[in-house]
Amino acid sequence: MTENQENTNQSECLNCQELLPASATFCSNCGQKATTGLISLKAFIQNFLDNVFNLDSRIVQTLKWLFIPAKLTQEYFKGRHKTYYHPIRLYLVMSIIFFATMNFIADAENVVSDTIGGDIEEDIVEEVHREKFLEEIDTLTKKKISFQNPAAKAVLDSLKIALGKDVNRDSFVVDLTGERKMYAYKDIVNLNGQELVEKYEVEGFWSQILTKQIIHFTLDPASFARQLIHNIPLMLLAMMPFLALFMKLLYVRQKRFYVEHLVLNFHHHSFAFLLLTLLFLVPVGYRVYFILPVVATIFIFLYLTMKRYYGQGYFKTFLKYLFFNIFYFFSFIAVLVITFIISLLLF
Repeated sequence: MTENQENTNQSECLNCQELLPASATFCSNCGQKATTGLISLKAFIQNFLDNVFNLDSRIVQTLKWLFIPAKLTQEYFKGRHKTYYHPIRLYLVMSIIFFATMNFIADAENVVSDTIGGDIEEDIVEEVHREKFLEEIDTLTKKKISFQNPAAKAVLDSLKIALGKDVNRDSFVVDLTGERKMYAYKDIVNLNGQELVEKYEVEGFWSQILTKQIIHFTLDPASFARQLIHNIPLMLLAMMPFLALFMKLLYVRQKRFYVEHLVLNFHHHSFAFLLLTLLFLVPVGYRVYFILPVVATIFIFLYLTMKRYYGQGYFKTFLKYLFFNIFYFFSFIAVLVITFIISLLLF
């Protein structure tokens, strides 16, 4: 066969320019499917799902063992890494699904607006309308208008009294550093943050920042709640290395690799997120009956995971399980406080 004839039996990968046999379906160099450049709609959507979610047999295998304590971690460290989702990727997917579901359900059920901030925004809007109406009354009374009907002036005076004109309307208070600052309702709605701190002479960089953000939170608590929910998965991700380190200290005599404890925590949290997602999908009227069983399942599952993976006795495992949960509780509170502060400063 001549060189020209050999070349006619080859094609070029459009992704990496590797020469491919004419019968090749995939590139041996980069793995891309052999193509002329144009793809069908079906292939386009399939590529998207594969690249973003990697929805193949791995998700089935991963979820199958995820519901058995420690099984997925054991399988992963048998060297079958390609068979299952990467632990970090699994955690991220499950956490994103959970918090997105929680946020969607909370919005649909008006949970955020009903529980965070309550009727604060409505109270402020009511006060602003009251202020504007009183200003219009003042404008009328200050104009040189001769009321032919004495009752008209009496009506305006009665409205002032009824709406509390003689009461101090500057009832919005911010108290951060021991110094109480009172703000007019109309100012916190009509002025931006910088204009507010300048008008009320708030001194100090952090006092100015916190004043702006607290007022912002008061006006729109629902947005703050969404920002907080958005930040929690990443903060929990940052907590994972510390949980793994504490678990390594609990089992220091077993001489296990640090990454084993890390993967175990990723897998357990993925299981917890999946279970909590299913909980939020339960209709609100029945959800209360499932909260306790779901939470109990998550805690029991962790105990069984530790028992099965580390292979120690029930009592010894329980003591370490107890210490781990105490450490987890304080770590979670710390992470939640940090997340709250960051969310407050950035939303």
